Amino acid sequence: MSILNVQVLADRVLLAVDTKMATGSVLGETTKFQIIEPAHAVLAGRGVAAFQFLLFAALSASGGSVDELVRVMMKQIESCMEYMRLDAERMQSTDPMLSEGQDITLVGWSESHQRLLAIRWYKPAGKLRFEADVLSGWSIGPSMSRDDLRQIQGPLDSECKMIEVMNRQIYHFERSYPGLPIGGRPIFIDVTKERIAVTRGAPFAGMLP
Repeated sequence: MSILNVQVLADRVLLAVDTKMATGSVLGETTKFQIIEPAHAVLAGRGVAAFQFLLFAALSASGGSVDELVRVMMKQIESCMEYMRLDAERMQSTDPMLSEGQDITLVGWSESHQRLLAIRWYKPAGKLRFEADVLSGWSIGPSMSRDDLRQIQGPLDSECKMIEVMNRQIYHFERSYPGLPIGGRPIFIDVTKERIAVTRGAPFAGMLP
């Protein structure tokens, strides 16, 4: 379980991810985003960590622009999924891509569209087919209860507002599904046409009162 929240504004896109992950029964922290320097783009993901690492590495080597990354994305997703399937077959284990959902979000300046793009490729748990959405406004993952959503006032246009939402996500899932690997510390990525700024926040303090 991971957090991946996105706010698309007129002149920038804000992303927020957490860092906690589980390897078997061991909890740790990891980076859930990748900056692709030649394309001036950011990739962020939630779902199967091994798949994300494979995809991030493949896209880092294949894209010189956001438009090129969009063009090759589905091909790279299919290639990485096939690698995961064959690896599970070799290890005589279950392919985690069958049972877990997966989100991949790409953010960056598109020359062909002459604007910042935020595109999400996703598949639900139990499915193998990815679909794509061009994001607008804000998108949060994982989703929360309606009561928690009603507590959010206004757009996610600042780190303070992003932290508020992430705390509510962590609270909801710690309360509903104890032991899920969600939280750690927040990382914020602020993307404009000219720059990508990354801020690492303090570790989450714990559940809301």
